[in-house]
Amino acid sequence: MEQNTNKLMEMYKNSTFQPALQEGEYKVRMVSHEYVAHASADYIKFAFEITEGEQKGRQLTENRFEKGFGVMVSHLRQQLGKENEAIQPISFFNELIENKTEFTIWVTKTVVNGRQRTNFNFLEPIKEEAPNISVVDDEVK
Repeated sequence: MEQNTNKLMEMYKNSTFQPALQEGEYKVRMVSHEYVAHASADYIKFAFEITEGEQKGRQLTENRFEKGFGVMVSHLRQQLGKENEAIQPISFFNELIENKTEFTIWVTKTVVNGRQRTNFNFLEPIKEEAPNISVVDDEVK
């Protein structure tokens, strides 16, 4: 119990809560990755650091579960031009960290079940275009 209290005290005394992350494009580098075994679902916890702009140095955390992990790896490989290379994920992530490789994430926000979610995309999201609607003069003459 004391360890949890110490974490809370540390957070209470020394944390800075950042403003909400805005939608848009961010240059980042990966700073860590870790497999987390959890009672309800295991996941990979990633930490990124923003490398440019007014939020330079800000840490971002992303948890990837089984369903989204493969998509993330595929998109990141494509962005970095490594889609035709065989990779082992742990080695790939370690290489990104060691080389301080910069890449882009696109932040989007969606509403799911009435709650706003922040999404990290590793390829630029496809923008939905408004349907091309033509107004037809249907006045009878």
